[in-house]
Amino acid sequence: MRPLHPSLLCAFAMTFPLAHGGEGPFLQVGEHARSARGFVPGGWNLDTVVRGDLDGNGKPDLAMVFWDHSPNAEDPRDEEVKQKFPEPPGSSDKVRILAVALADSKGYRLIAENDTIIPEWSYWNQADPLDGIAIKDGKLSLDLENMMTFGSWEMRLTNFEFGWSEGALRLSGFRATNFNRRTGGGSLQTFDAKRGLMAICKTDDETISSRDMDDLCNPPATQDTTHFPPGAKIRLQDILTDGLSYDPAPEISP
Repeated sequence: MRPLHPSLLCAFAMTFPLAHGGEGPFLQVGEHARSARGFVPGGWNLDTVVRGDLDGNGKPDLAMVFWDHSPNAEDPRDEEVKQKFPEPPGSSDKVRILAVALADSKGYRLIAENDTIIPEWSYWNQADPLDGIAIKDGKLSLDLENMMTFGSWEMRLTNFEFGWSEGALRLSGFRATNFNRRTGGGSLQTFDAKRGLMAICKTDDETISSRDMDDLCNPPATQDTTHFPPGAKIRLQDILTDGLSYDPAPEISP
């Protein structure tokens, strides 16, 4: 487990146990705030905020991404490359925190946070792993991608969907697409908590493109399915790996 960043240690009270899967968040951003900026830890910036109703009470809730903007290590890229590609954080301590808060009578109440699910942006030839975040139809959607601008043909697209259930924000859906941009073909893993079904489909069809992956589970692709008791159980704060490496299979194993 990654040690806490020094800029966070002075900002955190010990109201919650500092461990994933405990009764409270792993990193305490703050229990209540009047706005998204009120949750930002000292030394960090509010990178992204989206709004929408997660718990069905008709009030807009918050999903926030905080980014450590401490000084970067020296950037080794030449000026031409810098102009073509955005500058990534570039060092291993550039952690982003995903935090979610529900609207209440005091403003907003923190319900979950995670400092591992958004991968670190560490390579100068790497696209930003955070591809998008949204709240729509009562669900929090998080899109991640692993794609190099050059140096690798492999790419991976991952989508997490979380819904409010049994007093927590829980994983309701998951999709992971692996694709080779040179040869075509790839694999698709899907997870549906409501149906109690996980499927893994693979194909070597060179005509398959990343846009065709929604049809990947149709023949002639091979398909393995796993059934499990329906119901969302995995909480946002229970995901301990970066989202591009995550596999829900061990979490649903008997």
